[in-house]
Amino acid sequence: MKRAHFSLLYAVALLVAMFAGCHKESNPANPGEEVEHPPATSFTFVLLGSDGVTVVDTCLVRDTTLVKGLPALVGRLDLKAGQAYKGTLRMYDESMTPTKNINADIISEAEAHTFVYTDAGNRITFSNLDKDAKGLTFGLTFTLTVSAGSAASGAIHVILQHHDDGVKFNTNGSYHEPYDLDIDADVPYSITQ
Repeated sequence: MKRAHFSLLYAVALLVAMFAGCHKESNPANPGEEVEHPPATSFTFVLLGSDGVTVVDTCLVRDTTLVKGLPALVGRLDLKAGQAYKGTLRMYDESMTPTKNINADIISEAEAHTFVYTDAGNRITFSNLDKDAKGLTFGLTFTLTVSAGSAASGAIHVILQHHDDGVKFNTNGSYHEPYDLDIDADVPYSITQ
């Protein structure tokens, strides 16, 4: 009887040890919150040429509440009026050493994420946003079009919504709530003629 009791305790202890080693990562912005992927502490907004490969311009945006001692912005987008650009984001976790590119982590959870881009100046529109496996907007890649007109400056507001349950409802352009914001930042730009 003692031997069976000992074997049972050993088996339970082994299971506890196994599950203790498997856990979700904690969010450095809110240590009590668990996330399914590393945090996007910074991202680079990348504009590509018409070939979809050549980098035309970039702007790096960093969450300085998560990454200390580095600038919040590196560069800005220099746009031409009347021009269309292909674009994407490159997301990083700079809380790790070395810095980790987390695009693959976000892409693997595309059905739980939605990128939203807005321009308060109404000079920039976004189209051709890529879709997830369910055919809903994911938005990691896109076409950015600058309207014709005079020189201007402003900022593109970038949001990455994380839907914890992985379910998004596309009803009149709105998505399932509540959601967490993995990214909530502005990318500055200037427009020249």
